[in-house]
Amino acid sequence: MRLYTVHDSLQQNRVAKRTNWILVENACAMLFRTGFPRALWAEAISHATYLKNRSPTRALVNKTPYKKVHGSKPNLSDLHCFGRLVCDELSAATEHADVSLESDEPSVKEAMRGPNAEHWRHAMDEEVATIEKNGTWEIVDPPHSANIIRSHFILKVKHNEKGEIACYKARLVTNGNTQQEGINFNETFATVTKLPSVRAVLVNAASQGWEIHQIDIKNAYLNAELSETIYMRPPPGCLKPGQDGKVCRLIKCLYGTRQAGFEWYKTLPEFFVEIGFMRSAVDHVVFFRHEGEFLSVVSVSTDDMAISGNMIESINWVKGEFKKQFEISDLGEIKWLLGLEVKYNKAARTLSISQSAYVNKLVEHFGLNDANTISTPFEPGTILFSNQSPSTPRQTADMQNIPYKELVGSVAWSALATHPDISFPSLTLSQFMQNPSHAHWEAGKRIVHYLKGTRDYALNLTIWTKALFPMSMLIGDHNITSIQYRAMSYHLQACRSRGDRRNNLLSRYRRRKPSTSQ
Repeated sequence: MRLYTVHDSLQQNRVAKRTNWILVENACAMLFRTGFPRALWAEAISHATYLKNRSPTRALVNKTPYKKVHGSKPNLSDLHCFGRLVCDELSAATEHADVSLESDEPSVKEAMRGPNAEHWRHAMDEEVATIEKNGTWEIVDPPHSANIIRSHFILKVKHNEKGEIACYKARLVTNGNTQQEGINFNETFATVTKLPSVRAVLVNAASQGWEIHQIDIKNAYLNAELSETIYMRPPPGCLKPGQDGKVCRLIKCLYGTRQAGFEWYKTLPEFFVEIGFMRSAVDHVVFFRHEGEFLSVVSVSTDDMAISGNMIESINWVKGEFKKQFEISDLGEIKWLLGLEVKYNKAARTLSISQSAYVNKLVEHFGLNDANTISTPFEPGTILFSNQSPSTPRQTADMQNIPYKELVGSVAWSALATHPDISFPSLTLSQFMQNPSHAHWEAGKRIVHYLKGTRDYALNLTIWTKALFPMSMLIGDHNITSIQYRAMSYHLQACRSRGDRRNNLLSRYRRRKPSTSQ
């Protein structure tokens, strides 16, 4: 007679219950013998399962589950006791071999030794040529007792929306940390793009069937003139014969100078005003222009700009004005913005954003390529406390080299951009940034497991087809709904469709409610 059990009720299955019992006992014994903390519980269970699958069992007539599945005997020549230190031995030839793989952000020394040295050399030469063509500096004799700052190259491989290599980018930056306040710089504040504003511009355009294009301003900061006097040591190969000992006096900003962002965001609005744009009172990096039947809205993200317009002629006019003043890259219809893949169907008036390439890099960075995917970002019933944090020097030392802050920051960006479903877990983990434990670290890795399984999901920003009030969020005509809990408060910000009670989600923020005495 065949017996059936209730779904997800292992207690009713005697075989499964006994197997779990044996695995738990083995894991407890291994942790007790090695003296390892309970945070390594999952590793102990995995080792116990590995051994059981390679041990003969009476149910299979003294065969191992491994042989039953794969048809061959398991290879146990590399089997080690749980907790044994294992070291990889590298030959001297391997240590001195040429670098065949390089990161997306190599140092100059690594890049020159790597397989793409010619690409990087061309990128650096092109960067210096662009700077000199733009009149960014002049070669002068070094003044007496002047603060002369240094410079260096930052290299980065840029990818497209599919994760493929788009270009090799070299950026010459200054060591702004050596600048002296009141001498080399004064103001440093720069307006930062708000992601909800970017979404508002995209939603407004897509819901009305507008055109959405994108442009990139090449070396944006180099177009902003300096108000202070800065001297910089020239990069290699910059000086001509007979100019030995001279330095660069910066006329315009370079990346890395403390006031570069401030000067750029002072230059850009002046240009927008000159060509007839008005700046949003809600977000100062959103500009709009209404001239006759043409309507254009531009969202600025430093040097990346999303341009939407009710007609293609209005977008082409904006591009033409920018080409007169700056050197730009016309990227055509929007596909990739702020690390987000944008899919826009003008005919259907739908727009969605996703982060599959970002999640792939996240999974690879934290070494979770072989990790299993899961269906929930948090284990149901999980409760994390501060008393789980390390309380002894040994426990603190165990967590010292674990990149907990980096992981929390990475998943927080994904929560803000495309995954509102991990907002609560990311907020919870951020409370333990100062003193995280292995339990907090494992909870963070679980979120990455979840993102790996949902990386192809997209956030649809335009579910309903009725036209929105023009720029309703940006001029302050929006609805705020609060969903409050005892410990935390969640606020949703939505843009309402004309004649419709339903909303398009634009932004959300969350905060802990202040505790009150009873």
